[in-house]
Amino acid sequence: DKRLRDLMMMILVKQTEEYDMMMYMVKTDMLILVAEIKVGDKTCDDVDMLACSADVVKSRQVDQNVAHASI
Repeated sequence: DKRLRDLMMMILVKQTEEYDMMMYMVKTDMLILVAEIKVGDKTCDDVDMLACSADVVKSRQVDQNVAHASI
């Protein structure tokens, strides 16, 4: 898939005694998506930041399904 090949991905995995935490960072020219997933307690924190210009960055919460589809 050309779209997947164009993405620059970095996956950081940190394990603790209570839970496993995975952080996914996907970067394209216009979009940065960061998703933090705590596996042990089944919570998810997805933040999607879209840069509208060089000086302005907007942030909004995104649905977990949308975040996983973007990754």
